[in-house]
Amino acid sequence: MPSDIPYAREILSEIVFDKDTPPILGERIFYAMGFMTRDSAVRKARVQMPPLTYKMKSKIHQLAKDRNLSCADIAVRVGLPPCASGRVSEVLHGLR
Repeated sequence: MPSDIPYAREILSEIVFDKDTPPILGERIFYAMGFMTRDSAVRKARVQMPPLTYKMKSKIHQLAKDRNLSCADIAVRVGLPPCASGRVSEVLHGLR
């Protein structure tokens, strides 16, 4: 079962604020809920690739008509690094 901290907090909040819950139990649950948070990422990688523009997408579609070009070749011709062949593939499949 995947983790779903917000949903768990919602369930525990209902228990805490339920009138039938003993006060000491509600306080302990409320205290425990303070530990149910996610820390933000400490380090993020810098952006390595330029943004994909409409002009680049159009050129990718034009170049894809030549069946001799690989996605890496097309990436280089539109000004992206060869490792951006996945982006080219996404454009051709309508995902970008």
